Amino acid sequence: MKPLILANIMTTAVRQVARTTPIHEALATLTQFNLSCLLIVNDNLQPEAMLTQQSLLNAIAKAPDYADFLNTSCVEAASEVVCATENTAIEEALALINIKNAKNLVIINSDNEIAGLVTNTDLVNSYATMLANSKTEMENHVKERTQELESVNRKLASMSLIDPLTGLSNRRALQVDIMKTHAASIRHGHKYSVAMIDIDYFKKYNDHYGHQMGDKALRQVADILKNAVRETDYLYRYGGEEFLILLPETNAEESTIPLKRIISQMATSAIPHNRSPLGHLTLSAGLASSNHRLIGWREVIELADRRLYDAKNNGRNQFHVKDDSASLQVLKSG
Repeated sequence: MKPLILANIMTTAVRQVARTTPIHEALATLTQFNLSCLLIVNDNLQPEAMLTQQSLLNAIAKAPDYADFLNTSCVEAASEVVCATENTAIEEALALINIKNAKNLVIINSDNEIAGLVTNTDLVNSYATMLANSKTEMENHVKERTQELESVNRKLASMSLIDPLTGLSNRRALQVDIMKTHAASIRHGHKYSVAMIDIDYFKKYNDHYGHQMGDKALRQVADILKNAVRETDYLYRYGGEEFLILLPETNAEESTIPLKRIISQMATSAIPHNRSPLGHLTLSAGLASSNHRLIGWREVIELADRRLYDAKNNGRNQFHVKDDSASLQVLKSG
């Protein structure tokens, strides 16, 4: 905030009288113009003293002869004049007035001429306004910085839950969501399912086509998964070439529907893979569902992972399902 100086608050209308002016004329001027003070100047128009209402009343009270006193020079009832430059800061001016016990400051310009006048009241009011504005400005700055930090924190929090390559939620986000889903499953008695999905022969794909093409393939698979799952399902990049689907309020049998769509769409996309026995990218998946209070969410993921390895060990390009009765289903794409 730019410092406030006397030039910003002074009044340029300064009533001046000569040092030879009698007190009764000075009093008449004060009364006529409803002034609190008069500046007494010498022959060179330099400030010599300050005649205030208070100093005049004090002098009148002490005068032995009121009539004779009114005809004396106004200098007899004046107080010391205190001067400051136009560029003096408000804080410095307040300190000067306190030291000099003055009620007014005469403002002098760079040419050493009288430029204006500032009263004690003007200074105090201006300083109070300056402090209030400074406080408001600081509060606004703090508020803006707080909002900026909150926005950055939200972005960072969001980024920490998103996989930068595929744009899918990541493993951190999964843990938050699956804990909520598991708690809701216990509370309402509804099952939920987890599908663990892996791209077949993906290391061979990277070795043959290069990692840039591997990244492109991961994004393509992510898009296929996005299009295949329901709006109520949650999709994550679990790590490497592994993906995970969380299906709330869905049992094992119902969860096979989006998996069938995924297998079908992968076959339709026919992403070439010369190092795969099938000649194109395929997926293997394992599916498991919760049985309410008898199993934790980590165990559901572990069961889905075991079924994924069953699918891998049985030739890939298929998914296996583990339901509550421990029956095993094997589904393959054409």
